[in-house]
Amino acid sequence: MSLLFFTITAATSGVVLLFALSAVEPLVGTFKLNASKSRSSNGESFVDGTIEATDEGNGVLHMFYERVRSDGLRVSLRYTYRPDCMDCPVSGGVEGLTVSRAKIGESTYKTVWKVNGVTISTSENVYSSDLKVLTNTADNIDDQGTHYTTVMVWERQ
Repeated sequence: MSLLFFTITAATSGVVLLFALSAVEPLVGTFKLNASKSRSSNGESFVDGTIEATDEGNGVLHMFYERVRSDGLRVSLRYTYRPDCMDCPVSGGVEGLTVSRAKIGESTYKTVWKVNGVTISTSENVYSSDLKVLTNTADNIDDQGTHYTTVMVWERQ
């Protein structure tokens, strides 16, 4: 009887653990920019960056994003992802900046940034299998309407 109970308990615990691990949000935590592996087709270079994400439950993530270009320009943004929010408002950026995020693969997410409803950046965010590296590849549009690509590599701290 006790062996049967142990087997059922162990099997059930394994299922619960597997379910909990499969529900892990890969963005939660702190990531630092690896500037030496990050680049932009328009000549921008980056010297520093941080992403901090906290999970508030029910799919809600509070975000802090900051990056510093080599010319000293610092961009600091705060926003909250919500499962029901297609264009979540962003503070710290230009007026009317919004962001949305959707899972499109096992370890891949799509992020869309808009200003007043017009898309300015679409990115694919791919996590390594151990969730220690996040590679963000973005198709951006500058103020003149020119497309350029950025690849930013982030490492979990």
